[in-house]
Amino acid sequence: MDAIFVLRRRVDLAGAQRSGHAFVMVLDWSKAFDSINPESMLAGLRRFGLTEHVLGVIAAVYAGRDFRVRDCSAESSSRQ
Repeated sequence: MDAIFVLRRRVDLAGAQRSGHAFVMVLDWSKAFDSINPESMLAGLRRFGLTEHVLGVIAAVYAGRDFRVRDCSAESSSRQ
């Protein structure tokens, strides 16, 4: 709900300004961590003209990916 609120607010603000432009990027990260090639994704986003700063932030999400499963008091070992 927060993301939708922020998006609507940005669209409203863009409409109130002279330029009337709003740039929005939506990422669907469901299953992204185990099915996406981060280098290919970053290359594609670079072609869309994202700044190196934004690309760095997105790349940081995918750097050193590992997970653990926790169930009540039990926790699995770390896996990539």
